Amino acid sequence: MASLKPVLIFGAGSFASLVAKYIERFTDWGIDGYTVDRAYCQGVQFNGRPLIPFDELTRQDVERWDAVLAVGYSSSGNVRKHAFGELKEKGFTVRNFVHPTCECYTDELGEGNLLLENTVIGFGATLGNANLI
Repeated sequence: MASLKPVLIFGAGSFASLVAKYIERFTDWGIDGYTVDRAYCQGVQFNGRPLIPFDELTRQDVERWDAVLAVGYSSSGNVRKHAFGELKEKGFTVRNFVHPTCECYTDELGEGNLLLENTVIGFGATLGNANLI
Protein backbone atom coordinates (compact mmCIF):
# COMPACT_ATOMS: atom_id res chain seq x y z
CA MET A 1 0.00 0.00 0.00
CA ALA A 2 1.34 3.43 -0.92
CA SER A 3 2.03 5.76 1.96
CA LEU A 4 -0.28 8.70 2.47
CA LYS A 5 0.67 12.17 1.39
CA PRO A 6 1.39 14.67 4.14
CA VAL A 7 -1.46 17.03 4.91
CA LEU A 8 -2.11 20.73 4.70
CA ILE A 9 -4.61 21.88 7.32
CA PHE A 10 -7.25 24.38 6.18
CA GLY A 11 -7.58 26.64 9.21
CA ALA A 12 -5.35 28.76 11.41
CA GLY A 13 -7.13 29.24 14.70
CA SER A 14 -7.58 27.43 17.97
CA PHE A 15 -9.64 24.67 16.37
CA ALA A 16 -6.91 24.07 13.76
CA SER A 17 -4.44 23.73 16.63
CA LEU A 18 -6.69 21.14 18.25
CA VAL A 19 -7.07 19.19 15.00
CA ALA A 20 -3.29 19.24 14.56
CA LYS A 21 -2.89 17.72 18.04
CA TYR A 22 -5.35 14.95 17.16
CA ILE A 23 -3.49 14.24 13.91
CA GLU A 24 -0.12 14.18 15.66
CA ARG A 25 -1.34 11.91 18.46
CA PHE A 26 -3.63 9.50 16.64
CA THR A 27 -2.33 9.20 13.06
CA ASP A 28 0.89 8.78 11.16
CA TRP A 29 0.06 11.65 8.81
CA GLY A 30 2.69 14.32 8.44
CA ILE A 31 1.53 17.93 8.78
CA ASP A 32 3.41 20.16 6.36
CA GLY A 33 1.57 23.41 7.01
CA TYR A 34 -1.66 25.38 7.10
CA THR A 35 -3.69 27.36 4.64
CA VAL A 36 -6.49 29.92 4.94
CA ASP A 37 -7.97 32.61 2.76
CA ARG A 38 -5.52 35.50 2.42
CA ALA A 39 -7.70 37.80 4.54
CA TYR A 40 -7.15 35.46 7.53
CA CYS A 41 -3.38 35.05 7.16
CA GLN A 42 -1.67 36.62 10.14
CA GLY A 43 1.97 36.07 9.35
CA VAL A 44 3.81 33.41 7.40
CA GLN A 45 3.71 30.68 10.06
CA PHE A 46 1.16 29.07 12.33
CA ASN A 47 2.14 26.59 15.05
CA GLY A 48 5.71 26.68 13.75
CA ARG A 49 4.75 25.54 10.25
CA PRO A 50 4.22 27.48 7.01
CA LEU A 51 0.94 29.38 6.64
CA ILE A 52 0.14 29.63 2.94
CA PRO A 53 -2.55 31.90 1.52
CA PHE A 54 -5.10 29.62 -0.15
CA ASP A 55 -5.02 31.55 -3.42
CA GLU A 56 -1.28 30.82 -3.79
CA LEU A 57 -1.73 27.04 -3.83
CA THR A 58 -0.94 25.47 -7.18
CA ARG A 59 -1.62 22.18 -8.97
CA GLN A 60 1.76 20.98 -7.71
CA ASP A 61 0.61 21.59 -4.13
CA VAL A 62 -2.52 19.51 -4.77
CA GLU A 63 -0.29 16.67 -5.97
CA ARG A 64 1.99 17.03 -2.93
CA TRP A 65 -0.62 17.27 -0.14
CA ASP A 66 -4.01 16.08 0.97
CA ALA A 67 -6.11 18.51 2.99
CA VAL A 68 -7.80 18.39 6.38
CA LEU A 69 -10.66 20.79 7.03
CA ALA A 70 -10.18 22.43 10.45
CA VAL A 71 -12.87 25.07 10.48
CA GLY A 72 -14.50 24.61 13.84
CA TYR A 73 -17.18 25.26 16.36
CA SER A 74 -17.34 29.03 16.13
CA SER A 75 -17.92 28.86 12.37
CA SER A 76 -21.26 27.99 10.88
CA GLY A 77 -21.72 24.84 8.83
CA ASN A 78 -21.99 27.07 5.79
CA VAL A 79 -18.41 28.26 6.29
CA ARG A 80 -17.24 24.63 6.53
CA LYS A 81 -19.18 23.68 3.38
CA HIS A 82 -17.79 26.68 1.51
CA ALA A 83 -14.20 25.88 2.53
CA PHE A 84 -14.74 22.23 1.55
CA GLY A 85 -16.02 23.35 -1.86
CA GLU A 86 -12.97 25.57 -2.39
CA LEU A 87 -10.61 22.70 -1.52
CA LYS A 88 -12.39 20.32 -3.88
CA GLU A 89 -12.53 22.92 -6.66
CA LYS A 90 -8.76 23.27 -6.41
CA GLY A 91 -8.46 19.48 -6.66
CA PHE A 92 -7.57 18.45 -3.11
CA THR A 93 -8.47 15.14 -1.52
CA VAL A 94 -9.99 16.14 1.83
CA ARG A 95 -9.43 13.47 4.47
CA ASN A 96 -11.77 12.33 7.20
CA PHE A 97 -10.44 12.22 10.74
CA VAL A 98 -12.11 9.65 12.99
CA HIS A 99 -11.08 9.85 16.65
CA PRO A 100 -10.23 6.42 18.10
CA THR A 101 -13.08 6.68 20.64
CA CYS A 102 -15.66 7.33 17.92
CA GLU A 103 -17.92 4.34 17.34
CA CYS A 104 -18.42 4.48 13.58
CA TYR A 105 -20.60 1.66 12.25
CA THR A 106 -20.96 2.80 8.67
CA ASP A 107 -18.83 2.81 5.56
CA GLU A 108 -20.98 5.58 4.07
CA LEU A 109 -18.72 8.54 4.87
CA GLY A 110 -18.17 11.42 2.53
CA GLU A 111 -15.00 13.54 2.65
CA GLY A 112 -13.74 16.21 5.02
CA ASN A 113 -15.53 14.94 8.12
CA LEU A 114 -14.20 15.27 11.66
CA LEU A 115 -15.69 12.66 13.99
CA LEU A 116 -14.42 13.55 17.45
CA GLU A 117 -14.38 11.95 20.90
CA ASN A 118 -17.10 9.63 22.09
CA THR A 119 -19.39 10.11 19.11
CA VAL A 120 -21.48 7.38 17.53
CA ILE A 121 -22.36 7.02 13.87
CA GLY A 122 -24.96 4.27 13.69
CA PHE A 123 -25.47 1.32 11.39
CA GLY A 124 -26.98 2.31 8.08
CA ALA A 125 -26.16 6.00 8.53
CA THR A 126 -24.94 7.99 5.58
CA LEU A 127 -22.72 10.96 6.32
CA GLY A 128 -22.07 13.53 3.62
CA ASN A 129 -19.14 15.93 3.37
CA ALA A 130 -17.58 18.48 5.73
CA ASN A 131 -19.42 17.47 8.92
CA LEU A 132 -18.14 18.14 12.42
CA ILE A 133 -19.51 15.67 14.93
